[in-house]
Amino acid sequence: MELGWCSTALIVSVVFGLVLLPSSVAGALTPTQHLSEGDAHLAKGELGVALDHYHAACDGDPTNFMTFYKRSIVYLAMGKLRQGARDLDKVIQLQPEMNQAIAKRADINLKMGQLDTAIADYEKLGNAEKVAEVNQLRGLLKEGDSAHSRGEYQVALSLYTKVIETIGSDADLRMKRADVYMHLGQRGEAIADVTRATVLKSANTEAYFLLAKLQFSSGDYSEALVKIRECVKLDDDHKECFDFYKMLKKFKKTADKIKTNVEQKRFAEALLNVGKLEKLGVSEAEYITWIARVRCEANSKLRHKKEGMEACNAAIEADEGHEWNYVHRASMHEMNEDFEAMVKDFQKAAEINKENREIQQGLQRAQKLLKQSNKRNYYKILGVPRNADKRTITKAYRKMAQEWHPDRFDSEEEKAKAEKKFMDIAAAKEVLTDPEKRRMFDNGEDPLDAEEERDRQSRRANPFHGFNPFQQQHHQQ
Repeated sequence: MELGWCSTALIVSVVFGLVLLPSSVAGALTPTQHLSEGDAHLAKGELGVALDHYHAACDGDPTNFMTFYKRSIVYLAMGKLRQGARDLDKVIQLQPEMNQAIAKRADINLKMGQLDTAIADYEKLGNAEKVAEVNQLRGLLKEGDSAHSRGEYQVALSLYTKVIETIGSDADLRMKRADVYMHLGQRGEAIADVTRATVLKSANTEAYFLLAKLQFSSGDYSEALVKIRECVKLDDDHKECFDFYKMLKKFKKTADKIKTNVEQKRFAEALLNVGKLEKLGVSEAEYITWIARVRCEANSKLRHKKEGMEACNAAIEADEGHEWNYVHRASMHEMNEDFEAMVKDFQKAAEINKENREIQQGLQRAQKLLKQSNKRNYYKILGVPRNADKRTITKAYRKMAQEWHPDRFDSEEEKAKAEKKFMDIAAAKEVLTDPEKRRMFDNGEDPLDAEEERDRQSRRANPFHGFNPFQQQHHQQ
């Protein structure tokens, strides 16, 4: 059955009427009723709903001190100290002798670092013990500031931390301790304090600016951009924030491109983008090290001998503990046929990362190549590089075979020498023009070596080859 326009309109109006009904009822409540509803929701821990009712009660009757007091309780439970303190000001204005409100306001002001106001309230209450405590904290804070200015950062840290145990919601004190952490090289702790300062003090542009700088220097440029945007939103005339924001936008765009280039193995583009990134004048050690690693890997993959070796040396100098810098430099040594140095670099990489299978396989291959270098080197025999294509190899073979053909020599001694050379040339051509044999040779095996062939046959006949599965099972048990 189809509904007509009037029927549809009626249903819509009924539905919307039902949806709006609760707020209509809520709007009809008296301030006293709102106060009662707020109390009921507060007892259930429903702070947001309770706060809404207390707002309505305060707006409906701004002379009822209890309404403001109840709302301050919700604000404090939500961690909104400044709003809670303002409501307590209103309570004390309406009910000057309400000691409970004065005590709460004193505690809040102490926590926020408003020491003079806190002392005034404690004195009004006749609480000499709390007055003495605040004065002691003030003395510790003064000592901390003095140590900070003298550059005695460890002393300042100890004093500030002791004060923050009580005065935990003072944004300026958090910024002071953050500066001490920065001088001590404890960047993570500094970030935590500055982050807290952005929460404790509204529109805190200096905190957002410092937080962005700290996060950028720690390598988190994406989060740094988020924080510097907050600084610009708060004050678009803040020149330092705006300049840093512009630089970070360019940096993120270029750095993300480099990461994508490397992931997609577009190493030539990665190097171009590294050059663009360096033009931004980045001096942070985190990025200098990262750029060096990218240069090392990219040049290695592009088989740039000279540039690759220089880049990998620089990367290792910047970060001796990164295993892949050694792996990429090992590939440079392989291109230079310095297999001893190749083995050493793979050994260093294996020391850093003992569990990586690729590194272990690379080390085994390097050791085979070193061993092989003392035997016949088919590339050297034909005088071609290790990356030569089949056409280049065949051309070199023909030239060498013609040059060393035994029929061209007269004396028996020369013929014998030529025959040996000619056999080596033929062997080199056989290996390097056969994809499977060349793969074996590149992995450190000589496919024409009789001894190695016997070893390979032995391994094929015995797949465990020195591995005892029963012993392994015993160990696992």
